[in-house]
Amino acid sequence: MPVKELLGLIAALLSATSGVMYVSTVVRGNTKPHLYTYILWSIVTCLLFAGQFVSGAGAGSWASLVAALATIAVVPLCAKFGTRDITFGDAIALTCGVVTILPWILTKNPLWSVILANLIDMWAIVPTLRKTWNDPSSEPLLPWLLTQAKHILAIAALSSYSITTYLYPVQAFCMNAILICIILFKKRKLYPGPAGVSAIH
Repeated sequence: MPVKELLGLIAALLSATSGVMYVSTVVRGNTKPHLYTYILWSIVTCLLFAGQFVSGAGAGSWASLVAALATIAVVPLCAKFGTRDITFGDAIALTCGVVTILPWILTKNPLWSVILANLIDMWAIVPTLRKTWNDPSSEPLLPWLLTQAKHILAIAALSSYSITTYLYPVQAFCMNAILICIILFKKRKLYPGPAGVSAIH
């Protein structure tokens, strides 16, 4: 198997593992996903995968496909297990994301399509960043770490490198890194010392 395809396969497997772990923590009541985040992510990840695929991303797009399926699976779970910490600011972020979808659909320029899609993706994570700051235990650490590894491998697995193929995994890696830092920082403040390390799940 070519190296690119091997990296893409590993990235997809990491994405699947992360998705299964995340869903399992939601069902167990340990994780409280934000509905607004996953509504936008379920839309944008599907279309971003399509954009990567037609732009020649090859095996580098496999992880995006798995991520799209995982985000779709979380949406119905939000109704029962999701956070109730939803604010007016979250609604603004959702509205901005939805409004950005229209020019994204209408644009015929692949570059602008990817840029707008990434803006939607960034709007999507804002409610999750805010509620995680308030309640760091509402997001599990390990699935997000696996997701970061997936993004690194997905970038390495790209068949062609252009802003249309690598912008999404790079942007997602950066935004996820902020979320991970919030989880670690807030849990360290809540559980200082060795107990803080053990409390991270």
